[in-house]
Amino acid sequence: MDPISLAAISSGVSLVKQLLENCNQAKDIYSEVDRLLGHAEAKPQEPQKRKMLERWSGDAETGDAVEVVLNQREAARQLKLLENLVNKRFPVARGEQTTWEAILDERDAQKVRRQKAKVAAEKKAEADREWWHHALVLVAQGGIVVTAIGALLWFLAWAAQKGGSG
Repeated sequence: MDPISLAAISSGVSLVKQLLENCNQAKDIYSEVDRLLGHAEAKPQEPQKRKMLERWSGDAETGDAVEVVLNQREAARQLKLLENLVNKRFPVARGEQTTWEAILDERDAQKVRRQKAKVAAEKKAEADREWWHHALVLVAQGGIVVTAIGALLWFLAWAAQKGGSG
């Protein structure tokens, strides 16, 4: 995890903490939690080199590895803290699904729905392309037929004017 994602997670956790103080329902914080989890799930980019870690470890690759591990652990710690805060703010009866788990389940369900909608939109777009292709082919064929009939009528009119064969 790069420092930018860690910074985004840290600021996101702070924002959700502020929202938790003023919200009445868990859905009031959902969009921010979703955005925060998006940062947490983001694919790691090439970590930035940190001179102190490089000097401490002796080489750049180990310094990068140390940085990545420390950032991942800090992000996981902050997300666990946020999970505890959300569950504390919106408690449920013992044995029921926690609020945080419900948020994660809803987020997963929305991902599945978005993916299904994307696939359906792609299928519809492909069907529309095929329909328009078919319609253009029919229009082109109709134009060819109309042109051929017009040319035949013109030829017949021209031949009748010249007097036919004779």
